[in-house]
Amino acid sequence: MSRLQSYLEEFVTKIVQEGLACHDRRIIVGFSGGLDSMVLLHLLSQCLQNHSTLPLMAVHVNHGLQSQADEWEQFCLRQGELYGVKTVVMRASVDLDAGEGLEQAARQARYQAFAEILQKGDLLCLAHHQDDQAETVLYRLLRGSGPLGLSAMASRKPFSGAEIVRPLLSCSKDELEEYAHLHQLSWVDDPSNTDIQFDRNYLRSEIMPRLKQRWPAVNKTFSRAAELNQETVLLLDDVAKSDLASVACENGQGLNRQQLMTMSPLRINNLLRYWLRQCEHLLPSRAVLLRIRHELLASQASGMAVVEWTGAEVRVFEDRLYCMPNLASVPAAGRTEVWSSLSPYKIDLGAEAGVLQVSTTQGEGIKAHLFEQALEQGSLMIKWREGGERCQPEGRDHSQKLKKLLQEYHVPPWQRDRLPLVYIGDELAAVPGFWVCKGFAASAMEKACLVKWHRP
Repeated sequence: MSRLQSYLEEFVTKIVQEGLACHDRRIIVGFSGGLDSMVLLHLLSQCLQNHSTLPLMAVHVNHGLQSQADEWEQFCLRQGELYGVKTVVMRASVDLDAGEGLEQAARQARYQAFAEILQKGDLLCLAHHQDDQAETVLYRLLRGSGPLGLSAMASRKPFSGAEIVRPLLSCSKDELEEYAHLHQLSWVDDPSNTDIQFDRNYLRSEIMPRLKQRWPAVNKTFSRAAELNQETVLLLDDVAKSDLASVACENGQGLNRQQLMTMSPLRINNLLRYWLRQCEHLLPSRAVLLRIRHELLASQASGMAVVEWTGAEVRVFEDRLYCMPNLASVPAAGRTEVWSSLSPYKIDLGAEAGVLQVSTTQGEGIKAHLFEQALEQGSLMIKWREGGERCQPEGRDHSQKLKKLLQEYHVPPWQRDRLPLVYIGDELAAVPGFWVCKGFAASAMEKACLVKWHRP
């Protein structure tokens, strides 16, 4: 038995034992059709033959970037059939205008495709090996990465409710090639992998061979450096967890700015990085992190102050720091949507405005007969702020300006113009999630329609 087979047998034994507590677990191979993923699929198909309780599946992501993309797709389907492995093809749209370069855009599209198919408890097996790890360390070093970046690829990590595993990370490319030739495996070669205009390919083709000539064990050395940085990151995370517990707001929404400002700059940076990772956002650059400190922490930032980067942004309101995905544009002032009687209990308002959903209740919400009547008559509408609106929440003695009420209810400024307002005819009936207006609110024993806003 080769070292590769022995290593995979140990891996499979471990995940089988873990799988006893996770009955729906699937083993899914990210299958490009290249040599590395072909070896991984072959190894796992052999090792899992005696473990029918763990289904093996392959996922091929077709980016459509190469003229041979459809041929590679068919090749992967044939190989999956040959080894008795169910193979699923996912089509990925690569955003070439994201400003991140083709390599990163394709990677983002690939992982998004993986996320769509993964279920809780699944293991997504990727064929990264020791040579890939070494290249990653060098690449990130050249980009000025810190300990997290230099820890490179983890052998296991959570992903989209499932887990990514890299069982070949301690194996060399030479071992994979030897195995492929020994078992007469077939694979596809992507010509873009030799195009040195891409940074990773340049390192692989031009730099790593020279480093190996001078230092033959360079791959193992870089891999060891990655492991040492992983230990450093674990220690920094322990510090950040403790710090987070001391500054997290009671309801889990945001960080307390005043308490955060009592920490040293180094601990603030470490905590922010950890917090943003827990929010599952792409980490910002060091320059952006400094902007968060200087523009949102060290000054009296207004409620509309924002620091944003690709995929996320941080805002401050009432001495709390909030993180969220990049907000879509504000719906046009005065925009009106008629709530169609065809789907009375849900209305999708689009990417910038979210979804309104209705549940039938008693004593909480809009009077059901008014809601249903307006729905039938086409007078149930959704509008957005124009300015100057007034209303009288149930239980109040008089009407007030909507602007003042939103401030009183502590609605963050960036939500105020995005908040959909429920109108019946020309009258404001409810502000979803906050109050129902007088004259529309159901009494304690009255059937009601409760409108909830699911933010975009």
